[in-house]
Amino acid sequence: MKDFFEELGKYIGETATTVGNKAGEVIETQKLKSQVRSLAHENTVDLLELGRGVYEQYKNGTALDEKAEGLCEAISSREESIAEFEEKISAIRGAGKCPNCGKTVAKEMVFCPYCGEKMPAVAVDDEDVFADYEEFAGEEAEKTVATAEAEKSAAAEEEHLADETEDIKLREEDASLFEEEAVKGEAARSQEAAEEEA
Repeated sequence: MKDFFEELGKYIGETATTVGNKAGEVIETQKLKSQVRSLAHENTVDLLELGRGVYEQYKNGTALDEKAEGLCEAISSREESIAEFEEKISAIRGAGKCPNCGKTVAKEMVFCPYCGEKMPAVAVDDEDVFADYEEFAGEEAEKTVATAEAEKSAAAEEEHLADETEDIKLREEDASLFEEEAVKGEAARSQEAAEEEA
């Protein structure tokens, strides 16, 4: 009987050690994942800055490799589209851009108050503006949904890890209590055996 409790005590001790090691692994893994996310964010910032530098070189006429030049052309095209959209927005709001000095001028003004240039009449195709807006709104909605899903997935993973850590802690506590009870039981039996011998 004594051998059984010794084996049981060893088993409980090993289980508690294993559970403790698992909890340590989960916590260490979480710390490392946090460091990975932090470093990845820093890389993203640096890559953006690097990209800006390459794009500035492209705008200044520096020759780039084929891939970089293709990306820069795409960025340039999007910048032109952005400028067009901004002009449409200005027109909707009742403002236009002076063809001479480039400053924003109220729609009803015939001459630019900054340089005196005669302002051209601005015609806005409402259908075109609303089609552009709907396309833009749809793209933004898709980006928002994708971001929300990514955040939800990350939150679920963190919650799962927290639950796992809590389960490990509870198992450790149970193993510890079981071990204490086994030790107390063995001590009581040893005391009874000693009393019987006396």
